[in-house]
Amino acid sequence: MTLLPIGSILEVTGKRAVVIGYSFDDKNNSFTASYIICGYPIGFVTIEQLGLVPVDAEMEVIFEGFRDERFYSFIKNKLQILDLAKDMTVSEWNAHLDKFEQLISLEENDE
Repeated sequence: MTLLPIGSILEVTGKRAVVIGYSFDDKNNSFTASYIICGYPIGFVTIEQLGLVPVDAEMEVIFEGFRDERFYSFIKNKLQILDLAKDMTVSEWNAHLDKFEQLISLEENDE
């Protein structure tokens, strides 16, 4: 899976939208990745006008946003998390996060 950078402009169902963020959510107890979008050219106006488009949806990429080392680092981390989580249910993932938080708490108490 490849994620487009923020600022990318997409055409989805005949309408243009700009990517303003990413959403990694629970759908049918598995993780999915979506772009958070708003209308183009108007941009963000209200929360009610934001939309989600799955990253694997059929779309035309009109323009790709800016990419630099920070983008690649951010996306690499997000994709690693999705790769780790792909074979887990959301409940299993949350259980792993709880264990991790407990370990961090133990280490902080030891200091």
